[in-house]
Amino acid sequence: MEEKKNHSMFFVSNNLSFLPFVFFVVAILILGLLKGFSIDAFVAFAIVGLIIGTFFAKNWGEYWNCIAEGMRDKSTGLLATIFLLAGLFSAVMGQGRVAEGMVWLGQRINLSGGLFVGFTFFASALFGTATGTSVGTVITMIPIFYPAGLVLGGNPVLLLGAILSGAAFGDNLAPVSDTTILSAISQKYKNKEGTASIGGVVKTRLQYSLIAGVISLVLFILLGGKGSIPVGATVNIASYSDPKGLLMLIPFAVVLSIALSGKSIYAALIWGIISGAVVGLLSGIFTPASFVRLESGNVVGIIPEGIGGIFGSILIYMAIMGMMGIIRESGALDRMLNWMTKRYAKTPRGCEGTIFSITTIMELLNAGVTTSVVAIMGPIANEIGQKFHLHPYRRANLVDAVGNSWAYFIPWSAFIFIAISITEGMKSVYPFLVTPAPTQFFFAVFHPWFLWLVMLFATITGYGRTFEGKNGEVVQANFKNEIPKELAD
Repeated sequence: MEEKKNHSMFFVSNNLSFLPFVFFVVAILILGLLKGFSIDAFVAFAIVGLIIGTFFAKNWGEYWNCIAEGMRDKSTGLLATIFLLAGLFSAVMGQGRVAEGMVWLGQRINLSGGLFVGFTFFASALFGTATGTSVGTVITMIPIFYPAGLVLGGNPVLLLGAILSGAAFGDNLAPVSDTTILSAISQKYKNKEGTASIGGVVKTRLQYSLIAGVISLVLFILLGGKGSIPVGATVNIASYSDPKGLLMLIPFAVVLSIALSGKSIYAALIWGIISGAVVGLLSGIFTPASFVRLESGNVVGIIPEGIGGIFGSILIYMAIMGMMGIIRESGALDRMLNWMTKRYAKTPRGCEGTIFSITTIMELLNAGVTTSVVAIMGPIANEIGQKFHLHPYRRANLVDAVGNSWAYFIPWSAFIFIAISITEGMKSVYPFLVTPAPTQFFFAVFHPWFLWLVMLFATITGYGRTFEGKNGEVVQANFKNEIPKELAD
C-alpha cells in the first residue's frame, strides 16, 4: 500500500477534497429528517456540492478534470448500463401484473403480513445466492414482492429492507459473486504459492452469514407485518388479485436460469425483457400499445417510462464517483488509510480492527458499490494481514462481510437509489405504493447490519480467527490475540 505523493490541490489542506461529499451526505440526511424525497433534488445537491468545492481548489480546471476522471471509472459505465436495463425489466414486470399473481397466491396459502416479508427475505437471499448478483436481485425482486407485500399487509420499509437484505446475503455468500471471487483471489498465502480458494472462503464464512441470516429472518417475520398502506383509503384486495399474473414468473425463471448458467447480468436482463414481452402479449396482459404510444402529445409506455425513470439514479452515481475522483487524486484518502494502518495494526486484533475499520470507511465513500470496496480493500488486507500470519480465508471473509454491510443501508447508497427508482416507476400501475425516504432504510435492512455486528464481535473476541501454518494450513487461534508461537517470525 503506497501513499500517493500528490501536490497541494486545495487551499489550506487537501482534506478539503472531502467537502463536496460531506455537503451531499448532509443534504440527504436533512431531507430525510424533513421527510422530503426527490431524486431531482438529490442530483441537484450533488452538483451544488461539487460547485462549492471549486472555490477551495487552487486550479479549477484540474479540479473538474479530476471529477471527469472519476466519472469515467469503469464501475460508472457498468452500473449505468445495468440501471438502464433494470428500469426496462422492472417496467415489464411491474406492468405485467406479477404482483397481482403473488397476491392471489398469498391469499390462497395464507401468506401475509410478517410471514410474507420473511418469505420475501428468504426468496431474495435464495435468488442472490444462486445468481451472485446483488443488483440483479434488487431489480428482479421488487416488482414481484413489493406491491404484493403491501396489499397483503407488509410494512413498506421492511419489505424493501428484506429484498436488500437478501441481495446482501447472496453477494456475500454466493460462490459466483464478484465480491466473493475478488476477496478470495486477492488474498495470497505467505508460506506457499497461490491464493485463497473460493470453496474454502465460502465454507468458512458460513459461520458468520448464517448467524446474521437467521436473526434477520426472525425479525422480518416478527416486525414485517406492523405497518399499513397510507393511501387515505383501503385498498381493494380483489382488484389486485389475479392468477394470470403468475405467468410473469416465467421471465423471472428465464433471468434466474441464464444467471445460473454463468452468463452476464446483461444477458439475463435482456432475455428477461424479451420473454416478459412475449408472455405478456400472448397472455393478453399487454398489447403492442403497452410498450410505446402517444398520449396528448407525450410518448408513454413501458419502454420510455422504464428507461426514463432510472436517469436520476445514474446522474447521482456519476456525481458521487466524480467526488471520489477528487478525493483519490488529492491523496487525502491514501494518507488517512496509511495513518490508520501504522497506528493501529500492531497485534492480530489490531490488524483485523484496521481492516474492519478501513473497509467500513471505504463503504461510506463508495456509495454502495461493493465490488469497488472489495477490489480496493483486498490488496490492503493481504499486505497487512500477512504480517500477522492471518489466514487468507480469514482476511477474505473480513473484507467481504464488512464490504457487504453498510453499502445496503446508508442513505446515499446506489442500492437505495435503485430501490427508490424502481418503486417510483411502478406507481403508475400501483398508485398505493409508498416510496420511503433514503434515511428510512438505515435500520430496516437487517442482514447487512447483523453481518457487520457479527464481524465486529469476531474481530474483538477472535471468534473464527485463524492463522496460516508453515505449509499454508489453517491454525486455530482459540480467541487469543497473539500469533501462535510456532508461527512467530
